[in-house]
Amino acid sequence: MDYNNAYLYKALYNLQKTGDLTLDDTYQEIFQFLENFNYSLYPILKTETINLSRYFISVYSKFNLDLNDFYDLFNGSILFIYKDILHPGAISGLVSTSLSEYSFTKPLEYLQDYNIIYHYSIDKIYDQYTYPIDYSSFNFSKMKFNLRKEPREHFLDNTYEPKPIDTKDLEIIKEKQLNPKLSLREISKKLGISVSEALQHLKEHIVPNNIISSYVLTLQKIDFIILVFFEEKDSIDHISKIPELYLIYQTNSGYLGHIIGQNSNNLLQYLSHISQINLNDQIEFSIIPTDNVKSFSIPVNNFKSGKWEFDLDLMLNKAENIVKNKKFVAN
Repeated sequence: MDYNNAYLYKALYNLQKTGDLTLDDTYQEIFQFLENFNYSLYPILKTETINLSRYFISVYSKFNLDLNDFYDLFNGSILFIYKDILHPGAISGLVSTSLSEYSFTKPLEYLQDYNIIYHYSIDKIYDQYTYPIDYSSFNFSKMKFNLRKEPREHFLDNTYEPKPIDTKDLEIIKEKQLNPKLSLREISKKLGISVSEALQHLKEHIVPNNIISSYVLTLQKIDFIILVFFEEKDSIDHISKIPELYLIYQTNSGYLGHIIGQNSNNLLQYLSHISQINLNDQIEFSIIPTDNVKSFSIPVNNFKSGKWEFDLDLMLNKAENIVKNKKFVAN
């Protein structure tokens, strides 16, 4: 297959919109092409469609805190968590929960009372814009991206009537998160259901609810992640010229862009471009080596009898255990 033809770029674009779970035979040639790379097709979720609100949280401490402790603290509601190399005393992550902000921050308040952390911030996510990784800007021989001259358009959400979900829907999504290269046939086999039943869950529940808003396609191991916060909507066009931008959250305080880097040689180029955002805008960014990030699947075990359950008492017990059992080392 020609690396520079329009058919390839369009197919990779469409694949990031619809994913590979639809059993569409038109993607067969593309997957043969992708087998030449260490590719991954990871689902990007929009959990508000299934009654899970999302919050971007950051906690700050004078101690070297453990990522696993903070995952356990939130009773399975964290989807990803990381340490920023520029701020070693900070842990940030994405919480997806049915609990109110007043409730799920109580464990953080407990840790603050005992001086384990000295500050935390919460930013609620109200909307998101997902973008395809732009492989028309990719040099396949050098395995490196070039910045675009023009802004990009984000994907548009599907417009369907929402439908009730069940545990099997969530299990299908979880398997795809745990192994992004699994096909629907392979997922159905792991779950002990027929392919037709799995396809029914996809078409009647997962797609109509827009739980998976798009997929991020990578062709090689990710070297780094950049998270960039900015306040002005007008800056989106500038940020979207970075071909590996794949997601922007709209929060109650601004926008949070997610950029992956499949080649460390692109890092300085991306940072230079980010620094050229409108001078009237306020920007902050984090550079995250992938070794500093932990991702987690959708919390299937917290979905019981058709509703979400997160145990606040258990979360408070976890906070107490952090205080009692840890011998902290100062940063």
